[in-house]
Amino acid sequence: MANRDKKTETAIVRPATNAIDKFSDGLTGFLEDLGLPSKGVLTTPDERFKVFRNLPDLVHNIDEDRRGEAMYISKFVAACGAGLFDAALNFIWDEVVVRLRGRIARFDLAYFFDTAVPDTLQRLDYKDEDDLRSLSDAALVRGALKCGMLTDIGYKHLDYIREMRNWASAAHPNHAQLTGLQLISWCETCVREVILPEPEGEVLEVGRLLRNLREQTLSAADVPAIAASIRRLPDDLAAALLRSSVGHYCDPRQDVRVRDNIRLVAEHVWQSAGESARGEVGLRYANYSANADLDRKKHAHDFLNLVGGLSYLPESDLALEISARVADLETAHEGFDNFYNEPPKARELRKYIAADGLVPAQINDEYVRVVARCRIGRTQGVSRMAAPVYDELIGRFGEPQIRSFVHVLAHAEIAVRLENLSCANRFREIATKLRPRVIDRPLQQLYDAMTTTTDAQLPKLWRDSRFQRLVAAL
Repeated sequence: MANRDKKTETAIVRPATNAIDKFSDGLTGFLEDLGLPSKGVLTTPDERFKVFRNLPDLVHNIDEDRRGEAMYISKFVAACGAGLFDAALNFIWDEVVVRLRGRIARFDLAYFFDTAVPDTLQRLDYKDEDDLRSLSDAALVRGALKCGMLTDIGYKHLDYIREMRNWASAAHPNHAQLTGLQLISWCETCVREVILPEPEGEVLEVGRLLRNLREQTLSAADVPAIAASIRRLPDDLAAALLRSSVGHYCDPRQDVRVRDNIRLVAEHVWQSAGESARGEVGLRYANYSANADLDRKKHAHDFLNLVGGLSYLPESDLALEISARVADLETAHEGFDNFYNEPPKARELRKYIAADGLVPAQINDEYVRVVARCRIGRTQGVSRMAAPVYDELIGRFGEPQIRSFVHVLAHAEIAVRLENLSCANRFREIATKLRPRVIDRPLQQLYDAMTTTTDAQLPKLWRDSRFQRLVAAL
């Protein structure tokens, strides 16, 4: 059977490679006849053969019904055959985006938007499947991570492929030379992480709960089983569930029955969510207040009162202002031409940070995460004009920010950056500057670990059991 499969594979691949050789010779001659550049335009046939040799096994993992819909994989294969690897990379990423949008639409759009679009005013513009097109690829992938539709490892791989797509594909002018093994490896990642799997386990539990909250009429007798299910959720899904529950509760168009259902489980959702997610509810109230959205403001206040969370109401509009500036800065950091767009956003944020570094508690973790992420930079470096602003903000860090900095390692979008040596060195520079201001012995040990661990271990340090024990000791 194995031999027959091998013969079948050879029968498929060998004619294709023969056709590739003829096509390459013909196209190269045609370009030369036209007086156009011919060298470096097409990838060598040997590199293309590496793709075609591995392609059958990869494609056969996809169910036939899904395979028949994979238009961009067909374009990927065609581009590989033509020797245009930069275009092929673009096509496989397009397939990822199309599949991810489809999976989100089939699962729960409202849940995804509540998680992926943190700005409450901007969230009002996202209602149906067509609005997924308005999200950047970075926001789409990160939202899928937060909703549990991608694993941390899957996110890291996809985020890297997204970066390469931006810098080494036909999406932007470049002369990057991609190899066949690189390309087929990235294609395999996209297939395994996005094209093959569907939501399962705890992610499906959240989806079912949200559908039941919207479609069923719950009673007090249903609560114990639901509460037990909520308690089993990991922190990221519990946070996402809280965001979506609050979004449903505060929507003035929402059916009263849905709001009654949420009241039954709200306290359990609140208790399962982390401190940062609870703080977001207070910020949501502030946003409604600032924009005179009186109905949503009232519902947000009612929700906080219901769960015993009135202490999370903002001390002042400062938290709202910082939150908006932090979101703007991260958007600029994720976007194209970030070196040019980041400095004015960073300077605008600096206006709202006092000399003693005091930041409202509800935005502290997000503030530290984004400032650290921007100063760590991307694989291409750090915005030169923005770097001094980041250094000044980090220089203002007090004890709450110094403690929070330890937790940036828990975020996949930062951990993936630390696999790059330059980013890892910049992370250590921040930790080294903060270390002399650390007083707590457990915190000192955490900073010592961050500054002395190896390059290979740093991206995985948060998952180290000894590191976690020190975190717990805080």
